[in-house]
Amino acid sequence: MEMNEELLTKGFNAGYLLQKFEPELAKALLPGLEGVELPYFEGLMAGAKQFVIEKELDKADMFPGMDADFDLGLSDKDLDKNPDLRKEDLDIEI
Repeated sequence: MEMNEELLTKGFNAGYLLQKFEPELAKALLPGLEGVELPYFEGLMAGAKQFVIEKELDKADMFPGMDADFDLGLSDKDLDKNPDLRKEDLDIEI
């Protein structure tokens, strides 16, 4: 059982990195692995899928304004020192 988990983890990490750094290769390779029931290849598929999910979540702009500040080269420290740089402040009550 332990060996299967280790192979699954190694495959997951390899799939994640493959999708991140070589997306064209992943696109060509992964469809051929559909239905293969070996732990390493199951992990490989899951890792590649996980990277795509995270990338889509990143695009979802869950924190409005944060990307704009980042694109301007502004950090939270910059914005704290000079509040006039902040385009829109979110007022959050806890």
